[in-house]
Amino acid sequence: CLWAGDSRIYLLRNGSIFQVSKDHTEVQELLDRGMISAEEARTWPRRNVITHAVGVSDELEIDFQQGELMPGDVFVLGTDGLTAHVSDAEIEAAARSATPRAACQALLDTVLARGGTDNVTIVLVKIGGNGAPHPDRSAAEGLAR
Repeated sequence: CLWAGDSRIYLLRNGSIFQVSKDHTEVQELLDRGMISAEEARTWPRRNVITHAVGVSDELEIDFQQGELMPGDVFVLGTDGLTAHVSDAEIEAAARSATPRAACQALLDTVLARGGTDNVTIVLVKIGGNGAPHPDRSAAEGLAR
């Protein structure tokens, strides 16, 4: 997984959800240094200030995480427009309960019902029994608003 910015990558595996990516934001840096609490971070005035992003500087800083794909893994990729309105537990519940397209639609509907204050992109990828994206319908279904 490769990322830059504050869009997130989640992995659902063995009944748990894990955030694979780490936000490239000022508020994340403050959290990492122990200068603010998670509760303070939710309403921090500069919580959306990005420290790494595509197209901001001449040199792009990208973080990455490597690992083995396992049958049944589910990846959810979402912009901060998703994570500002939907909890990790809600993301997990939607991803486990439906097809990729239906899960993306359910999450988008939740965001919009809660006021949708930012753009939203959601992509869900289910890994099949051979360690490759699941062939049913589309391996990666995504929606954007």
